[in-house]
Amino acid sequence: MLSLTIADREEAILPDPRDPLVQIWRDYKGEVCAYAYSLSDNYWLHVPNVASFRFGRKRTEIVAIPEPAVKYDKIQDIFSRVVLPIALHASGMEVLHASAVVTKAGLVAFCAMADTGKSTTAYALSQRGYTQWADDAVPFEPETDQVIAVPLPFGIRLDPDAKQYLDVNNSSSKRIFPENQRLRIAALIVLKRFTEEDQAEVTVNSLSPAQAFRSVLLHGHFFNLKTSDLMRQMVSNYMQLTSLVPVYEVRFRPGFERISLLLDRLELLFRELSGEST
Repeated sequence: MLSLTIADREEAILPDPRDPLVQIWRDYKGEVCAYAYSLSDNYWLHVPNVASFRFGRKRTEIVAIPEPAVKYDKIQDIFSRVVLPIALHASGMEVLHASAVVTKAGLVAFCAMADTGKSTTAYALSQRGYTQWADDAVPFEPETDQVIAVPLPFGIRLDPDAKQYLDVNNSSSKRIFPENQRLRIAALIVLKRFTEEDQAEVTVNSLSPAQAFRSVLLHGHFFNLKTSDLMRQMVSNYMQLTSLVPVYEVRFRPGFERISLLLDRLELLFRELSGEST
């Protein structure tokens, strides 16, 4: 796996935002959070006010050139949550922006837009006895007749309200190293919230491969889709993923008081995936 090296005496090569080949990333508020660009044989990811990260397609390390007075913990956090998944994509491995738990059928991963509740769902399932395997990133490799997930160390990130409701203690913030080295992905679940006007509590719909491809591709970690070879690779791998793995869209009404209804329906789906009678 790629390692992190701090090079605080190096000088970063900063991006030109006017360059059409520079990918500008924005958060859900529309604010710039990173720039992705290529120079010679190097890939760069510049995170303003944190560091510039340099990596290559065949290298085994990621070099961070920090901004002045940035603490190591901040760089390590951005490296783990953001840079490592993107560098893995640049090196040839796809990474889903997803949480995941281990079931009898195999690994089940949860994709969702920000603040939908994928981390909360995975952690709540862990309280029901399922092993949480990922919180934010699930690398995967398509094979001939299945898709294999590759583990990454992770930390559990929950908002304060979820922590309070789920009675999360401080130890949950420690980094977790999944025991299972590689697992077959049994299913992908795209979580979406109902609006308050909707009457249903929880619905589960199986998606066709075409529907699944369009839905799941939105949740892929990527370096720079203006790099044509990476874009072709990503499209091919996600087409394989969604043709080999069943994908479900699960809609639910938000609210901690309703979360047990969502978990009950997910557990029913897990049993169906493993072939258990209901």
